[in-house]
Amino acid sequence: AGYVMNAGGYVFGKGGGMPTWVPGTWASPGMKMPSPESWTMMNMGPSMWSAYQAQARKDAAGAAGEAVTKRSQEPPKGFVAMWNLDASYSEETLLRDLAEVDFEPENIIKMTECDGAFALVFSEAYMAAAITVALNNIDPEKGVVKDSGERVRVAQYNGSGQDWSDDQVPGIIKSGMLVIKPWVVARKA
Repeated sequence: AGYVMNAGGYVFGKGGGMPTWVPGTWASPGMKMPSPESWTMMNMGPSMWSAYQAQARKDAAGAAGEAVTKRSQEPPKGFVAMWNLDASYSEETLLRDLAEVDFEPENIIKMTECDGAFALVFSEAYMAAAITVALNNIDPEKGVVKDSGERVRVAQYNGSGQDWSDDQVPGIIKSGMLVIKPWVVARKA
């Protein structure tokens, strides 16, 4: 008693301290857990349990490292253009504002030919589709991102040429994406 598991599967003791990950677990925040001394797997003793925990941490760290390596080697699949943003935005400030609403592109590229326009690159196409649905033509009163005085527009670039989710994408942004996408993909190869 006195141990609490958070949503990530980490168990915290009465006095705080370092969390302990319990392999294969899930829980809702605040879920009460029995003390680690009572956790057994086929009646493992405390020393066997410690060895099991150490191996599980090692396996999880290795699997996470392999996933990151594979993911970073794959070319990105989601491309989005955002325009009508405040001209004071930099890549860093836009990333910070997008992170506030849980959109974190792999790359943000400022389109220098068009004030307030950016290309966003996502590892997966579904993230590009999601940000397009969530933020395109959003009411400026919502305050998600700073606009230029006009409603912020977002469109997904689906491939090559003129394959966009929106027919209203300005020509200068389309031309910019024709250069940006192959450049980003070549950098990942």
